Amino acid sequence: MVDAKVTKPAFINVNGEVRVNGTATDNGAAFPLELMEQRIINPDFVPTRIGRRDIRADTFGGRVQNIVGGAGNLRPTGDSPSVEWRAIYTGLNEIEKQVAVAGQSRAMAWFSTNSNGGRFGMTISEFGETGGPGMGGCPAAGSTSIAIP
Repeated sequence: MVDAKVTKPAFINVNGEVRVNGTATDNGAAFPLELMEQRIINPDFVPTRIGRRDIRADTFGGRVQNIVGGAGNLRPTGDSPSVEWRAIYTGLNEIEKQVAVAGQSRAMAWFSTNSNGGRFGMTISEFGETGGPGMGGCPAAGSTSIAIP
């Protein structure tokens, strides 16, 4: 069972970067970060250079729209593999950093992808939300199972 979550929401570190900390395990073992993404969601990003409601970190450099040299890097904390990870966002100006810190931090993990990049076995954890399906504004859990390719 995958347990991917944010343990410390967005903050500005001593280097002036926006960072998010979390953990990811699969039955207690480190979960591969290549199958994860961290997002900071805030509609206040729209009127900034970013122009969309979120920024994303992954092991490929993430997506920080419209910022030359901007990146969102998802890395293990310490030696790999590690159950602890950090997302580091670079290239943001001071206003965008404050918008990120005020946003909602999420961790997303999945078991596999198809040839079109569709994700299977997705789990999403929203920092500060309590409960699960049917709680915290989430819809109730579905009753249909889909085979994971």
